[in-house]
Amino acid sequence: MIDQTTIDKVIDTAKIEEVVGEEVDLRKRGVNLLGLCPFHNEKTPSFTVSPAKGIFKCFGCGEAGDSVGFMMKYHRINFLDAIKQLANKYHIEVEEEEETPEAAQRRKDREARQLILTWTQGFYHQELKKMQSSAAHPRFQPFLHQWGISSDIIDTFQIGLSLSQGDTLVKAISSKGYKKEIVEATALTVSDGQNSKDFFRNHIIFPILTVAGRVAGFSGIKINEMDSSYGFIMLSESPSFQPEKEILGIYQAKGDILKKKGCHLTMHPLEMIYLYQNQLYNSVSIPRNILSGQHIKQIVRFSNNITLWSGDDIASIMETYNRISKLIHEGVSVKVVDINTPHLVSYLQEQRISSFEEHVAQAKDWLFYLVKTLYKNKDTLGLDNSSVFMKIIQVIHVIPDAIVKGVYVTELSKHINLPEDMIWGELQNMGTI
Repeated sequence: MIDQTTIDKVIDTAKIEEVVGEEVDLRKRGVNLLGLCPFHNEKTPSFTVSPAKGIFKCFGCGEAGDSVGFMMKYHRINFLDAIKQLANKYHIEVEEEEETPEAAQRRKDREARQLILTWTQGFYHQELKKMQSSAAHPRFQPFLHQWGISSDIIDTFQIGLSLSQGDTLVKAISSKGYKKEIVEATALTVSDGQNSKDFFRNHIIFPILTVAGRVAGFSGIKINEMDSSYGFIMLSESPSFQPEKEILGIYQAKGDILKKKGCHLTMHPLEMIYLYQNQLYNSVSIPRNILSGQHIKQIVRFSNNITLWSGDDIASIMETYNRISKLIHEGVSVKVVDINTPHLVSYLQEQRISSFEEHVAQAKDWLFYLVKTLYKNKDTLGLDNSSVFMKIIQVIHVIPDAIVKGVYVTELSKHINLPEDMIWGELQNMGTI
């Protein structure tokens, strides 16, 4: 048996264009690759590979799948053998051990949870599609209209809808025959010991996919029927979902992050949606207060350049500061789009492509942002000049590269008109530099 962590690493690492390209002569066609299908005889190429989505599809015979699926079909091998071959190709160590009855049960439970998550994605999406095509749920239509979410975006991100009854999903899942304890392990439902209720009630639902495209969890924007407010929650941590690991939009954006050599990182699902709708396809979203090293490692697989989007409210400023510190610690190159509004979601909704392009062109290096923003808002933040200086120094202190650190010491010296020796002295006082 190969442990699931290794399997996930192989699936996430394997690049569909490299795996297929070893067996099929592929030619560039727009953002995709085209070739003759290896699974049936054809003279006109209909076999398409999408590096951005990590999949292949033949429009002649219908064969489709990911890197593992291609290996299985082309070489006529089973799943584990395909994983082993890909692991060997990408130099990933595989340790096999005999599967105990307990391990077998855990695997079956894990597979069952994945089936439930995948089915639930489709269920929520169809609920929204029904709402769009009929007057079945008229109270939800104004919100989608006001939020400006296009039909293409709804399909791209498989956005869904949870109704307010509180047990719509519970009843639908029960009719499929899934075990109650397996369903509860996905955190999609909550129980008081006797009755189960839907975790999401009255939400627009955003599936959160892994890099490989598997459903990991969901986030939901709560619909307040009195207004079009934007509050949202994420699915609770469960055996199936670790919020500190998964990134909303990474599956859809990974190809463009690689192609454009950069990633736009937002704090709210709708911020990401508005960037994506305005052709910034390399955009993802991570909620406030949970950006982790695992998140950062996922993004830098595709690019080491990250642009943060921030409003000028105190919560956004402090979250941006914390994100800069974490990203800099990991050696990431960081810029900030600083928008003079406390209501970033509403502001972005009203903008057009030219405005987004202008904001991106005006993105500032993280040091310029911190100097400008922290000193400007020091009174509101409850800081004095000395405290602002120390907060900036704390970020410079975590820069891993000594040469880069020296460059930023020089830049800070110019910005705040302090001698470099004084800055180096404070860094020395903080420990190893």
